[in-house]
Amino acid sequence: MSQSPLYIKIYQKYRQMIESGQMKPGDKLPTEAQICEAFECGRQTVLRALQLLRAEKFINRRQGSGSFVSEKISGPDVSLQPHTQARKQIALICSDLTHSFGHELALGCEAAASKLGYDLLLCSSRFDVIAEKQHLMRFRDSDIAGILLVPTMPPVNQELVKRLVNDLDHQVPLVCLDYGFPDLELPLVGIDNFQAAHDAVSYLIEMGHRRVAFIVNHINRIESVHTINMRYQGYRQALKDYGISFNSDWLQEAAADPVSPVGDQADTTRYGYEPMHKLLTLREPPTGVFLLWDELAQGAIAAIHNVGMKVPDDISIIGFNDDPIARMLSVPLTTIRQPGVDIGKQGIELLARIIENQPIEQQQVMLPTRLVSRRSCSVARKSECTVISK
Repeated sequence: MSQSPLYIKIYQKYRQMIESGQMKPGDKLPTEAQICEAFECGRQTVLRALQLLRAEKFINRRQGSGSFVSEKISGPDVSLQPHTQARKQIALICSDLTHSFGHELALGCEAAASKLGYDLLLCSSRFDVIAEKQHLMRFRDSDIAGILLVPTMPPVNQELVKRLVNDLDHQVPLVCLDYGFPDLELPLVGIDNFQAAHDAVSYLIEMGHRRVAFIVNHINRIESVHTINMRYQGYRQALKDYGISFNSDWLQEAAADPVSPVGDQADTTRYGYEPMHKLLTLREPPTGVFLLWDELAQGAIAAIHNVGMKVPDDISIIGFNDDPIARMLSVPLTTIRQPGVDIGKQGIELLARIIENQPIEQQQVMLPTRLVSRRSCSVARKSECTVISK
């Protein structure tokens, strides 16, 4: 089951009370202290929920008096450009444009949009659900031709997206890139994360590795984020296909993201260090490790080297994405290559067909990935090897 952050639950509770008429225009909300007590949370959590309600114009704040239900509930009055120009604009709202995968998506989108006669507007939510919501609302009240969306993790703006694509008076065509919303059947261009993860883990197993671990960013996102869930399922299925029993100790988390909501970059020299260190303290450490994404590799390799072990002599590592860092590490990283540019291009092409009311052959387009072999993987030592029969 998806686990939304607490501030989202607070936001959803008061929004439901307002939309149902339980709270009427002009009614005063409980004080921040009262909401903190009711939800057993800190003030910052409540402030984020109230900020979200204000962003959608459900409430307004009166200096010195508190927060009140708005007299008229509507989105912000934002206009992009005159109608004749705005119909030729497409917006890309990306959870992270600082990452190399985000760069590739933007490059692909720009190339295809220009070819088809559209201008591309770039917006980054930087993994912040409030920023993403504000971008979506801005374009809801404009004459934008369509939206490409790489959602935040976990994707929580589902109701707003649903209203955008189903509004009969002002429907906004929308295509998701990379991953979508679990309860909405939206057009999507991405990859088969299950198969890609299965390929990565199978590669390690076929080299003789029988103890294969998986490092993720947050374990609790395995259930709430489709992309992570599919990679986890692919990992588990590969173990099963080769007759290997899963050990829960093999699943470790970094408990952090490579980019924070305010845009701070993670320290890649440490990101991945702690989960790798925990794996090395096991009675029987893994000899192969699959990483959710490449940023985890530098810290993981450092942890291995710090205990006097080597990559790949003692432990083989395989990443995901093929970021530039994969080629620049002390041990160049074997990884799964995502076709970011092609995802962007095909996303624009699919969105343009929807905008222009052309027939759509596939609602969901899955592009192939490729395993890039470098120097971080090798055959397991003889003492670890087992004849593989799939």
